[in-house]
Amino acid sequence: MPAGGGAPRGAGGGGGFPPGAGASRRPLRQAPGVAGSSWSRVGPGSVVNETPSFTVVLVRPHYAGNVGAAVRAAANFGVRRLVLVAPRCHLEDPEFVKMAMGGQQRVEILEAPSLDAAVAGAQLVVATTSGRARDPRPLHTPEALRARMAAASPASVALVFGPERGGLSAAELRSCQILLTVPTAPEFPVLNLAQAVAVVLALLTPRPAPAPPRSPLDAPASAAEFGDALSHLTAALLETGFLDPQNPERVGGQIRRLLARAVPTSRELAILRGIASHLAYLAGKSPRQVVGGAASPKSSARGSRPVTRRKRAASPSAPPAASSSSNRSTR
Repeated sequence: MPAGGGAPRGAGGGGGFPPGAGASRRPLRQAPGVAGSSWSRVGPGSVVNETPSFTVVLVRPHYAGNVGAAVRAAANFGVRRLVLVAPRCHLEDPEFVKMAMGGQQRVEILEAPSLDAAVAGAQLVVATTSGRARDPRPLHTPEALRARMAAASPASVALVFGPERGGLSAAELRSCQILLTVPTAPEFPVLNLAQAVAVVLALLTPRPAPAPPRSPLDAPASAAEFGDALSHLTAALLETGFLDPQNPERVGGQIRRLLARAVPTSRELAILRGIASHLAYLAGKSPRQVVGGAASPKSSARGSRPVTRRKRAASPSAPPAASSSSNRSTR
């Protein structure tokens, strides 16, 4: 898998090295420009992390922005350690801070003078290549590598990425146990270094746990409830004139498909039926006349709600004009 101006010929990762002589003798040190470490330790040399744990190793990176973006990607996918091998940039660079976006507070960043020092103690070292590297070994896809890791259950896996300018050397590739490639378009196969880190971690890190099952209160409504609610709503929409009485299925069918995709609960269908009843009421029907989808003429609906009209009474202080005139004529 390529990165930057040249394919990152190698990508390997290990999420924390297991305690042991190999790791303790190597000259790993906290990278300059990083305040503190979020790596959790319980006792001498022991590290708490998921299994398999991944460590991202960047060999001779040139651009601080790429390193910052790679640190952010590591934090995104739960990787807690990133090792820089002879970096050509500085972490005090504002580009690193800008691109890391706080990821450096979640990832321990170390420096090593060589690739051997960076991967010491890792149980599996994986090199990522675009396929153009001169190495006779077969290339693994991410799916094949995941299956291999599931079978071997390594405690730590090192993902080593080469520099932007040319990738890992042939000797560095040989020092890795597995070659990994991420298929890209042949006419433009080069990935940016940080992009390569993000893609590899996305394909290799454990998937998030599935969403918890719904509670009984959130269980989908039955088919009968769904049909009754749909009939109720259809009758109300016919009454308001929203649906064409000559062809109600033209729009009604789309409404049915929309509701079916939503997988509504009984409570949600009850709310929908309440809305249908209110629409029918506003259109001149009693809500009870629409329940179950039964619609009756407006006249009968309005007749079911008697309206009492008051008769205007004559004011006692204003006698009829005819009576007044007749009185004057008799005088």
